[in-house]
Amino acid sequence: ALSIHGPFLDLNPVSWDDRIAAVSRERFEQAYEAACKMGAGKVIYHTCFVPAINYLEGWTQRMVLFWNRFMEDKGREITVCLENVFDPQSAPLAQIARQVTHPAFGLCLDIGHAHWASKEPMEEWLENLKPYIRHLHLHDNHGGWDEHLGLGQGNIPLKLILEFIRDCQKQADLTIENSDIQFCRASIAVLEDFFRRV
Repeated sequence: ALSIHGPFLDLNPVSWDDRIAAVSRERFEQAYEAACKMGAGKVIYHTCFVPAINYLEGWTQRMVLFWNRFMEDKGREITVCLENVFDPQSAPLAQIARQVTHPAFGLCLDIGHAHWASKEPMEEWLENLKPYIRHLHLHDNHGGWDEHLGLGQGNIPLKLILEFIRDCQKQADLTIENSDIQFCRASIAVLEDFFRRV
């Protein structure tokens, strides 16, 4: 199914500034409307959490409130997924997903983002978020920056990730997010080889 990405630059849906929060909500609604018109099955939004700018204290509760309100008038045709980017921990995302009650709300786990933006072991990300994952973004890096390399070209725990994909394939689909066609080919080759053997 087609998935589209919502806007994220300069946005913060739970900003303490009401006007910034309102504009963020407006942009998110516009993305949802575009997804409806395009016949998309998913729309993916970043959490917009930025360390040293946002404070985790109270953030999760405000996110739960925002997303429950956002989903109030939404149907089940389009799944709304919240994606990690700079997020340093998985537990706040799990709490949000647990407390947003709409059946069409879930998480998009970006493997590459979790690997470079967080010191939390990948095993914890996978274990904490697994029940809520509806979509996966796949790319690799060396843990220092968001390189969007092909799978196997960085140092993510590839075997762990591939086994997780296998276990989640009935509840979540995936997008290869590479910055170069050669990286895409590398990712496809890794996935084809793995699923040929299982």
